[in-house]
Amino acid sequence: MPKDAIRDLFDSVTPDASIVLKTEREIRNMIERKNEKRRIPLKAAAIALAACLILTGTALALNASGILERLFPNGNISKQAKDSVVTNAARATENGITLNLDEYLIDQNTMHLGWTVSSERERDVFYTTAYELIYTNPADEVLAENSIGGRYGSTSSIDVGNDMMVHLSKASPVYSGFTDYGYNGSLTSPIQAKVIVQAYETDYEIAEIVQVMDLYEPGSEIVKNLEKEKKVAIDALHRSTIGGYSAFLEARDKRLKEGMDIDEASEIALVESGVFRKVAVLEVNVTIQPGQTPVSRYSLSEPMVFDLPGKTVVLKTLTIDSASTIIEYDVITGADANSILKDGLHYILFDQNGNPLTADYYIGMEGGEKEPLSDGRRVWNILHSGNPIPEDVTQITFVPKGTLERMEMESSNNYFIRIKAATEPESCFTVFIGEE
Repeated sequence: MPKDAIRDLFDSVTPDASIVLKTEREIRNMIERKNEKRRIPLKAAAIALAACLILTGTALALNASGILERLFPNGNISKQAKDSVVTNAARATENGITLNLDEYLIDQNTMHLGWTVSSERERDVFYTTAYELIYTNPADEVLAENSIGGRYGSTSSIDVGNDMMVHLSKASPVYSGFTDYGYNGSLTSPIQAKVIVQAYETDYEIAEIVQVMDLYEPGSEIVKNLEKEKKVAIDALHRSTIGGYSAFLEARDKRLKEGMDIDEASEIALVESGVFRKVAVLEVNVTIQPGQTPVSRYSLSEPMVFDLPGKTVVLKTLTIDSASTIIEYDVITGADANSILKDGLHYILFDQNGNPLTADYYIGMEGGEKEPLSDGRRVWNILHSGNPIPEDVTQITFVPKGTLERMEMESSNNYFIRIKAATEPESCFTVFIGEE
């Protein structure tokens, strides 16, 4: 099975209807671009679900609870996490546009940044967001790429390489978002995380559209008419793109043929298309020093083996930090190589009281098939990154996602509870992480 085909078995969890997530098209674009040279890489994983928050009216900077409410959507915020939040860490302003790093939180494996872009300009503003994690010592980067933390990441904005823009106006002058980085806490030298915003104006008329993804179809009637009529469309979430405009594609393709990476080519094409002109470039950053990351709250001391119907799960890593949970396990098939297809590879986590621990935010899954065992059994290595585990949790039960479909408008908690109720206990396994 090809490495990417493993994604078909994950059957990613569908969010509550009230939560804004990346669409399947956006995620697919991320995956398709994973092998392209990127100037500003987010060293994030293959599949990361992320939510965004649009604020209207006057500037409403996220307070310290912004990151914490996102990381602990069901409450029970840990004291360590509360104490670790740094607020109002950095600010950049140019031509009436401000990028403010409202807060950040770091733990042994991850960094979480909450930021706000606001505009005081008379004209509407469109902006792109990009991210960068800079390593002083290349050895630290190699270590991160070969560890689970280095594959952890998500963001509330599609980066510039996916041609997505956010629209700000007098009616809606503020956008608050987040970005997250994974790394390995055993740093030998400082690392620096950046958020980069490039802002543009246009003389094109602003139009409204139901779904911004419709704008990615070159040659479609919607795109052709918008470009012909010199209009830029936005959706209800204030997102926009000219990714399907012929002038943009021609300008970008020209730069790509010159050897330019896709991010820089896209930035230049926004202007060379004749649609936008750049009015500001803003950057904020955070530096992490060696020894600055706090010690993990819980870390598995040695692998655990669980013999389950039709398969064996080898839990290799379970690290619970103040702001994240990082899990790695191998799934080994039984005599029937297709035995895992019923339960799949994705596990939902529950606490000792049967409450779901897996939330809509921060579900990240990545994996690939390894070399088969000598007896022919197949092996998959799975990396799972998610929300931090509350401090009052003493045990974690892993329940296979299975094939149960989610009902329309069903909440995540109800869906996960139905999965647990429909699953045979012998298909689950439990890890004790604290005292009762």
